[in-house]
Amino acid sequence: MDDARRASPPLHGAPHASGWWITVVLLLLAFLYAATLREGHAWGGDNAMYVLHAQNLFSGDDYSDTGYVYNEASARFPPSCPPVFPLLLTPVVGAFGIAWTPMKLLTCATLIGALGCLAGHERGRMPRSALLLLGWIALNPLIFDFRDLVLSELPFLFFACAALWLADRRASQPADFATDLRRGCALSSTWPTEREASGRCSWRWCFSGT
Repeated sequence: MDDARRASPPLHGAPHASGWWITVVLLLLAFLYAATLREGHAWGGDNAMYVLHAQNLFSGDDYSDTGYVYNEASARFPPSCPPVFPLLLTPVVGAFGIAWTPMKLLTCATLIGALGCLAGHERGRMPRSALLLLGWIALNPLIFDFRDLVLSELPFLFFACAALWLADRRASQPADFATDLRRGCALSSTWPTEREASGRCSWRWCFSGT
C-alpha cells in the first residue's frame, strides 16, 4: 500500500475517529460483554481440553495427560490442543480453579483487544461514523455468542489483528527491530492458538507489510 493511499483522509472528508472515542466504545462493549455472561458452559469438548491443559501447565504435569483417549482413525481430533490458549488460561486456573466466569472474562478481553487492534489499524482512515460499524461488528450475533465460550477462536482473532496492525505500522515507518519483533511474536502466536484457522492465513502477505 503506497504512502498516498495510507495518508488519505476518511470518507467524505469527515474528521478522524479519535482514540478517546474508540476507547469509550471499547469500554462500553467490555462492560456489555461482562454483564451478559451466563453461568456454566455450553456442551462441547474443546473447552474441557483447554482447561485440562491449563491445569497441567499450572501443576507441572505432562501437558498431554488429560485422560483423553486418542482415536487414530479420527485424525480430526488430535491427542492434544495447541498450547497458547491453555497458557493464557493457566494463571486464571491457578487463581480461581475451574471457574468458567473468569475464563470467559479472559476470552472477552481478547475480543476487546482484537477490536482495539482493528480500530488501531483503520484509525487513520475511519471517520467518527465508523465507530457505529465497530459496534455492529462487536454485536454481530456470531461474535457476540463466542464471548460466552472458552474457546481459542477469540484469542486467535486477537493475535491475527495485532499482527495486521503491527504490519501496517511497520510499512509506514522506518525499519525498527522492536516493531518487527512484536509483529513476529503476534503472528507466530496464531498457529499454536488456533491451528486450523491460522493455516488459512496468507503468511507471505502478513510478512510483506504491504
